[in-house]
Order: sequence, then C-alpha cells, then structure tokens
Amino acid sequence: MSSKFDVRGIVKDHVAATLQTNEGKTSIGNAACLYGIPLLSAVASGIWLTSVPGELLTVISILAGLSFALAVFVFELRITAEQKFKRESYVLTLIDRLYKNVLYSVLIGILSVVLGVLVPGSSGTVMSRLFVGLCVGVSCHYVLVLVVVLRTLQAAYREMAIG
Repeated sequence: MSSKFDVRGIVKDHVAATLQTNEGKTSIGNAACLYGIPLLSAVASGIWLTSVPGELLTVISILAGLSFALAVFVFELRITAEQKFKRESYVLTLIDRLYKNVLYSVLIGILSVVLGVLVPGSSGTVMSRLFVGLCVGVSCHYVLVLVVVLRTLQAAYREMAIG
C-alpha cells in the first residue's frame, strides 16, 4: 500500500487518544462502548435487515463532510492555541486529542458510506446481509466516535475557560 493511502497512523492515534487512560492503561469501558455496541448492532442488523436505509447513508455522508470541515477548524485552532498556551498545557493536549478523533471520524464516515454503496451490489442474501451488518455497525461506531469528539471538545472548552 502506498504511504499516501496508509491510514494506520490515524487509527493508532485515535486508539491512543481514546482508549488509553492518563496512566497508560487501556480503558475497558471505552473499548466496550466504542466497539461492543457497534458489533452488537452489526449482528442484529445483519440478521433482521435486508438493506441499509437510504436515509442512514444520507445522514452519514453529510456528517462525514462536516467532520472533514471540523478537522480543518481544529487544525487551525491548534495553530492559534499554540501561541496562547504553554507547550505542556492540558488545553493543547485536549486539542491534539480532539484532532486525532476528528480525523478518525472522517475515516470511519467515509468507510460507512463506501460500505453502504456496496450493499446493493452484493449478490445473494448472505453477502447482502454481511454488508448490511458491516455498514450499520460501522455507522454506529461513527456516531459513537462523534460523541467522543463532542466530549473532548467540551473538555477543551472547559479548560480554556478556566485558564
């Protein structure tokens, strides 16, 4: 894979920013929420749904575009915040964490849309249900990642208001 298309760094940064506590340990609760709930929704939708609702793809597509715009704004915020806060400031740490999660959300949003587009082209009920489950599961994961982004944004705002 060409290094221009290698997204492993984005995934690694997200995992480090989201699943690891300040002590360097993995948060089992965060992992269960971010991956367990989407896994359950993927299995359930793969069993009971035969297609992905078109509205889901529309919403995810719009949110992915907005996530990309947010990534640009957070990048700009980081540049300006660096001039106001000390290098070891917790605000900068939160902004970095926010940026990593926003980039990951863009990646997951794109993956959700691609999977949703592949569903109608899959032949056979087993393959179709597999793609439906994957699409719904990844979309659920995407929404949960957006919740993480909101919480990180709230924490950064709170720290900036205090300091």
